[in-house]
Parts: sequence; C-alpha cells; structure tokens
Amino acid sequence: MQHLGISTSHSSPHLIFICQWPCILSLKMLRLCLFPLLLLPCTLAVNFAWENIQLDPSESLIYPAIRFADPSPSRPTPPCKTIPGDLDWPSEEEWVRFNDTLGGVLLKPRPLAAVCYAGSAYDGEKCDEVTRGWGSTKLQYFRRPNIDHVPMGVGKRLCTHIRPKLDLHTRWLAVNFARNMKIRLVVKTSGHDPNGKSIGGYSLSIWTYSLRSLTYFPTYTSISPSYSGQAVALGAGIRAADGSVAMSQYNFTMSIAGGSTVGLSGGYMQGGGHSIYTSYFGLIADHVLSIQAVLANGDFVTLDGETGKDLFWAFRGGGGGTFGVITSMVVKVFPRTSIASSSITFSTLPSRDSITGLSVETFWAGVKAYFGYCIAICDAGGIGYNFIRHATSGNNTGLTFTTSISLPNYTRQESQSFTRPLLVSLSNLGIPVTVPPAQRLANHDTQ
Repeated sequence: MQHLGISTSHSSPHLIFICQWPCILSLKMLRLCLFPLLLLPCTLAVNFAWENIQLDPSESLIYPAIRFADPSPSRPTPPCKTIPGDLDWPSEEEWVRFNDTLGGVLLKPRPLAAVCYAGSAYDGEKCDEVTRGWGSTKLQYFRRPNIDHVPMGVGKRLCTHIRPKLDLHTRWLAVNFARNMKIRLVVKTSGHDPNGKSIGGYSLSIWTYSLRSLTYFPTYTSISPSYSGQAVALGAGIRAADGSVAMSQYNFTMSIAGGSTVGLSGGYMQGGGHSIYTSYFGLIADHVLSIQAVLANGDFVTLDGETGKDLFWAFRGGGGGTFGVITSMVVKVFPRTSIASSSITFSTLPSRDSITGLSVETFWAGVKAYFGYCIAICDAGGIGYNFIRHATSGNNTGLTFTTSISLPNYTRQESQSFTRPLLVSLSNLGIPVTVPPAQRLANHDTQ
C-alpha cells in the first residue's frame, strides 16, 4: 500500500430554482488542498469529500417533501409538471422551508437586463454596458447564471435566494423535492448545449459547474471495465481547462473538449465527448471506468461494467441530464502524446498570392478534395476541424475554407509528408496553398 498526497481542487455544487427566470445555487470555490489517497489492488469507488455528506432517510420523516421514492412498482403519473399558478405549485412558505432544509442555498438572481428597467436594480452606466455587449456570448455566459427570457403575460415573478453549500446532501434534497412536488428537474454543468437541455422553464435546476475536484491515480485497477493503469477522478464541474492543467502537471494525455470552459462530466461525456484525440484514443465515453450519480428515485449509486451496467452504458452517450445527476467519474488516461498540427486555407477572395481569388467552382472542388482525404486523416489517428465561412475583404464578399489537421504521435516531418498528397491534389485543381510549418504540441491545448 502506498499513501499519496495528491493536489485536489474542491468546490461546491449549485442548485438553481427556475421560476420564469432560472435561479442559482451559487457556491464558493474552496482553496487547493492535499487529499490523501490509498492505492489498493482494485479500486471499487472513489468518493470526494463532498460525496460523503449524504441524506439520512430519517430526515424525510420530519419533512415529507424530501422523502425518497416509493420502492414499490411505479404508478401512473400526470403527463405535465407543476408550474406557477397550479394548485400543486409549492407555496412561498414551502419554498422557505425547503431553503431552510438546504441550509439557505436558494438564490434570487436578477435578469442581466434588470439594470435597464425602473426599480432598485436600475443603473444607467451598467445598462449602457449591457446594451453594447448584448450580442456577445461571453457577456451572456459569464455575467449571469440565469435565463432571463420570459414568455409574454407571465407577470413579474422572480425566484428565491441561494448561498454556497458543499455536499451531496443538497443534490439529494433537490432531486427528491422536485420529484415529490412534480417540478421539472434539469441538470447543468457548463451550459454548452445548443439544444437547451441544460435549462427548463419553471424547473428546479442542479448546477454542477463548481464541483471542481480532480484526483490523479498513477496506478488504478478496475475489474469491469478491465483496466490497470493511469486514471483520474473528475468532479462533475471539472472543465477542459482544468484537465489541460492536470495533463501538464502529471504528464499524461486524456480526451478533453476544445473549448476551455466545457465541463467534462456533463453533456460532453454524456453525449460521447469528441476531442482532438478521438481517432487515436476514442471518445471520452469510451474511457470511463466508473460513475457516481444520484438517480431520479434519490439513490446515490456507483456504476461500472458490473454494478448497474445498464445505467453505466446509458450514461456514456445517452445524453446529458437524462438518467440522473453525475457527481463524479473516473476515466483512464494515457501516456503523454504529442500532436503535429498543420493548417490549410483557401478562398474565393483576393489574397497576397492571388489578385482575383478562386472561382466558386474551384473553391468547392477544393473542399471536395479535402473531404475525400478525411478518411486517410482518420485512419492515421488524426482529426481535421474545418470551417467554411462567408467572408469579406474590402468591397468583396466570398467564401473561405480553413482546416487544421492534427496528427497524434507524429513528428513535424511526418505530418508534412502525410499532408503532401492533399496539397498535390489542391495544386492540380489550381489552388495555390501555402502551408505554414507544422507545429508539434506537447499535449492538447484547449482553444
């Protein structure tokens, strides 16, 4: 047995109560600390400290709204969830009691644009700032945790207040309360979901973004899936940027998202989880060794290839927030693997190399040639992120194609040799492509 001191980042879960606007459980991040680990021949489960603070079933005897699900065969339930105005919607007193049970963690965040309207929140200077930046996704993403688009005619309804709390107990309470009160429940990690599955009107939302704990295992052994090697335990809020830091610190490689703020355990993994290493190592869903989750009935479970194997299979690609609330997961990681990357660009717009630019026909012929080469890229374990954009140059408008071909475990010279047949094909079409020298990255850098 070997005791290790592993640097682990701890932070806390967020609950969001959404009326017309989502409300958030905004939780403070804890400072870095040393977390002692015991390496055993076979690791069955990894609990972070905040996963050990669990709900005692006896609490529901005092407060039935947080009771666990009835284990008897399920009965038919109404097809619709409760919304404000329904007789079954919790009263203000009920919300206050729930908030007290949580330890005072319900929030009442104002909409971002509230500074532009008459009332205590009005601020002309901040209103100008919001108005100028309203089209910015960064403003929308980083400046507020709620959704402020309200259906017409719903009136002025805001939500209750939330303060930080760090434990699994709050999630249990949220899942049980939402189920028993027939309120829609949604789960959000970082909110990178164009389909909007991480939000929901009139819902209780569990926000996992600040559960930023990470523990590295130099040796981890799993029975099912059968594995022995390096692994990391990731709290539900670990982002790609955190994964990138860990890769540099512990000298390993793992599949992470290209966007630095994407949460790895949320919709990213639960939707499959592609990365720059996908053709080489596979999706991150392929690398999961175990999952800790709270299910809809309130049970806190550890899932792997033997225990709860159907749910373990479903979580890994079945969609974010579909089967339960993931609190953490363990994934296998790989020896440090460098990447050689080269870029290609061509356009119908004039450039320094061409006064007239490509014809539209030649442009699309070049795109076709590139996609014809994609099979070779994937077979080589590489990946090519590519974009076709409308672009302008002076008074001219046109199309621009760009791609970055990334090849894990290739040298610069090998990368240049690999892309040469594609460059010859483009040249034969009359597309003069100048490729910058290939770059060799020590690991995957998030974009």
